[in-house]
Amino acid sequence: MSPSPTPPRQSIGQVQGLRQQQMLSPQQVLYLRLLGLNALEIEDEVHRTLEENPALEAVDGSTPHELDELESKLPPQESYDDGATFNESAEDLQLSDFMRAEDIPFSGPDSGLDDFITPSRNEFSGQGRETADSSAGSSVMDYLESQIAELPLTERQRLIASHIAGNVDDNGYLCATPRQIADGISFNDGIDVTVSEVNSVLSAMRTLDPPGICAVDLRDCLLLQLVRREKTDGSPAVETAREMIDDYFDLFSKRHFDKLCSALGVTREELKKAIDVVRSLNPKPGSIISGSHTDELTNQITPDFIVDSDGNNIELQMNNSIPSLQIESSFDIDDSALPARRRGTSDAMAFIRSRRDDAAAYIHALDMRRHTLYRIMRAIISIQRDFFLSDGDRTTLKPMILKDVAAITGDDISVVSRATAGKYVATRYGTYPLKFFFNEAPTSESADSSIKIIETLRSLVASEDPAEPLSDEALTAMLHEKGYNIARRTVAKYREKALIPVARLRRRLD
Repeated sequence: MSPSPTPPRQSIGQVQGLRQQQMLSPQQVLYLRLLGLNALEIEDEVHRTLEENPALEAVDGSTPHELDELESKLPPQESYDDGATFNESAEDLQLSDFMRAEDIPFSGPDSGLDDFITPSRNEFSGQGRETADSSAGSSVMDYLESQIAELPLTERQRLIASHIAGNVDDNGYLCATPRQIADGISFNDGIDVTVSEVNSVLSAMRTLDPPGICAVDLRDCLLLQLVRREKTDGSPAVETAREMIDDYFDLFSKRHFDKLCSALGVTREELKKAIDVVRSLNPKPGSIISGSHTDELTNQITPDFIVDSDGNNIELQMNNSIPSLQIESSFDIDDSALPARRRGTSDAMAFIRSRRDDAAAYIHALDMRRHTLYRIMRAIISIQRDFFLSDGDRTTLKPMILKDVAAITGDDISVVSRATAGKYVATRYGTYPLKFFFNEAPTSESADSSIKIIETLRSLVASEDPAEPLSDEALTAMLHEKGYNIARRTVAKYREKALIPVARLRRRLD
């Protein structure tokens, strides 16, 4: 047998090579981070940086003049008063970007069962309104804990009840199984409890307020409320509603009204009364506890831009609540003026230079951010001029994508995307996210925007016979008659984007 070949010897050494790699400078990274912040976030960011960097100071009384200064620094040939196009040269675009680096929720009918069962605030029961008032400022868990204290439970059962309350979400639904709750108690508290013990405590908690709390799904939530209502209201409509949700929820959710009438042995008028009872229920019982709305109440929109028009002219302003910044005088020291023996040797001077350079870079990044946002918003107004002059008529929106804005401003597409994300513009007819103005045409040859087609689709659905809603095929044919030559699958896509349910789920009783 011949000997096996000797494997090649491996060695460690240095190899010289040359390659190209794009890197972002710290200045570009800072600029991109600031560009992605909205009006509230940039205000907090600036105030935080003012506290952290002693080399920065705010210029008193400078904010009202910033817009005029910003306007004067932009190319003067960009006009929106008469719809003129941009006349900047390629060199001007490059100069303006020097040292620079980087599906609307449509409001509409709710989908699924929401438009069928979601009540208005006035339709909540008196008990529900009283619960909401008495729980002002509390969370769902806190409110349940206050009621648990009044239940005749042992210490062991109270521990189980506390764990159950901790697994109830802001809508009032239980988001863990009894087995998972029992395992959690064993792991966290070292106490072995059985699933039957958890179920026993859970049954007691499902009798708490608001009605429907601790339900596992929508059917269970509605059924809990109907069972409780039956104790005070024994009308045939409530009994029929309870039987419909308990035994025929699938037929109800799919709106098979004729089958429901046959299965329940009721007339269409009696079925309509039962459905009205269901519509008066609250599918999210936890939402009436005010504490669960804390985030919604505090999460207010602050527009980054303000646009006004008088029918012919469009005026753009930046909603800038941050002050102008400058380098604090004690940090603005010329190193060359210092004696050679003191220059660069002192730790204090090194600290001053570091903070001064950081402050100068921050001021420059903020200035680039303002210029970029203002330039991009003006480009959006240029393309969507008809919308801003039409008092918010969505059908006047033109097809516009990121590439169109980038072609006007000279910015990279990624810069436009970052600059428009999370930003809002306020007008006399509403406040809109900047992403609202971006929409594509259904075909490359079409001059109509997808929003215009969606608005037409909504008008067709709004005028349909609720007893016989229009199918996607019928909607496609009607859109063709209006000049929109799009396929049925495109109609289905736009219908879903507008949150319009399928024809079967839009069917209603007479």
